[in-house]
Amino acid sequence: MPVLAPPPAAVAGTVDHRAVVTLAGGRRVIVEGVVDRRGVPPRCTVRIDGQPLATIGYGDLEAYGCGGLRAAGRLRADAGRPRIGLIYDVFSPNARFRTALVMRSVRARWAIEPGSPGRFDDTEAARSISSLRRADQR
Repeated sequence: MPVLAPPPAAVAGTVDHRAVVTLAGGRRVIVEGVVDRRGVPPRCTVRIDGQPLATIGYGDLEAYGCGGLRAAGRLRADAGRPRIGLIYDVFSPNARFRTALVMRSVRARWAIEPGSPGRFDDTEAARSISSLRRADQR
């Protein structure tokens, strides 16, 4: 289960990436990546239509430092549930790479898809949203 970040007004940090993602059916959602550089390592949250979610530097990804959200885009729906892919620059004490997370909407709430954290670390799928879409088709 994902860890929810504080409400948007309380999220510390700066918005480093903003995108409008059009989901199937034409619904548009605003995706904002927020980097909090006050901690070591820096952590990231994402706001999808105003709903904050902890991403890099929390939970399964707490060992990573966040370099920022680099891309966001629609992925194919799964069982009618909308999904969004997020591409991040991340780092650890001895490596820098990109990773991807898949977000899934369930009953109008967004969450990190189970199995997504770590699955795309330093892979071709984490290079771009189109690469993530291709990997997601398999």
